[in-house]
Amino acid sequence: MEKKRLRFQKTGNIAFVSHLDLMHTFSRAFSRAGIALKYSEGFNPRPVMSSPLPLSVGQESLCEILDISIKEDIPDDRILEMLKNALPEGIVITECYDQLLKTSLIKWIGVKFRFIYTEVPENCGEKIKAVFERENVIVRKRTKSGAFTDTDIKGNALFGSFDIRDEECFLNMYLSAQEPTVNPVFVISALENYDPDLVPDFYSVTRTELYDREFNVFR
Repeated sequence: MEKKRLRFQKTGNIAFVSHLDLMHTFSRAFSRAGIALKYSEGFNPRPVMSSPLPLSVGQESLCEILDISIKEDIPDDRILEMLKNALPEGIVITECYDQLLKTSLIKWIGVKFRFIYTEVPENCGEKIKAVFERENVIVRKRTKSGAFTDTDIKGNALFGSFDIRDEECFLNMYLSAQEPTVNPVFVISALENYDPDLVPDFYSVTRTELYDREFNVFR
């Protein structure tokens, strides 16, 4: 049995497919490609595969990972070739390699926000940076029970850069992936709390990279 890790991109319309449906899509793709996965035991066996840190519906990613266990020894480049035409448009596997590090070591996610304003606020980037450099950055979070609670994301949502290109704005942030998990929507919530003029008329979210605690790219 071989334990492999795939890095893949999820972009375009496929971003609106839920995490559960994405796992079903991969399961069918492996079957079409002729790659035999190991299955769990019990009354309802399932393919042994996992994708940590599920994306919210509608968000894109350039750096998702999928861990799988396959029954036979297949070279990494051969796995990529076999899956190339088995997946739907919008899912592109970029790498295949042996699983070496535990996914619990992922601490930071690089996130790019695309902002569109009717009129870009003056000194927009500096003002957004100032929000996340406050002593406290309080956002409203919904609990599992459905109630709302205030939480401080100071130190777990780090400003990276802000650029304006062709009337579109791009905000790069580093968000805590685990313990605690900072959802990209918290960034918008922080702007609403501290400077509502900075809230864009439209925004989209793309994950760009995964990092460990020292900001080394996670593999």
